[in-house]
Amino acid sequence: LKVTDASLARAIKNLKNAGYQGRELDVYVIMGLPGQSAEEVIESMLFVVSLGVKVRLTSFSPIPGTKDWFRSVELYRMPEDIDPLLTNNSIYPLNREDFTFDTFRQLRRLSKVFNFGIDHDINFFDQSQLAKKIRSVIKQKI
Repeated sequence: LKVTDASLARAIKNLKNAGYQGRELDVYVIMGLPGQSAEEVIESMLFVVSLGVKVRLTSFSPIPGTKDWFRSVELYRMPEDIDPLLTNNSIYPLNREDFTFDTFRQLRRLSKVFNFGIDHDINFFDQSQLAKKIRSVIKQKI
């Protein structure tokens, strides 16, 4: 079941009302789903950080027999009988020209920057000059 933006925001609000700090809360974002772009991952990361909590990136790894397995076979010319060990998060990105291993690495670096901000109460979404500069640098790097 996919979580909606509204339900995630409500859950985070409830956890914070219960006394949790943003730096204590992590939200997982899957990257590398069949057909998913790096921009979609960045949008998800920005939404999570806008809620004042940390983003944890996890890499998609197709599971044999699932809908996403067959989508991966179709979209990325992945052999249907490939050994599942070759679809783990360190090998699978190598099969995609549009979402490379380097993209995975850059997104992980970006998540570390965002999480540093959460840990140090830096609001990347305010209108200060620092926040504007950070957003422009991020846009240039991705």
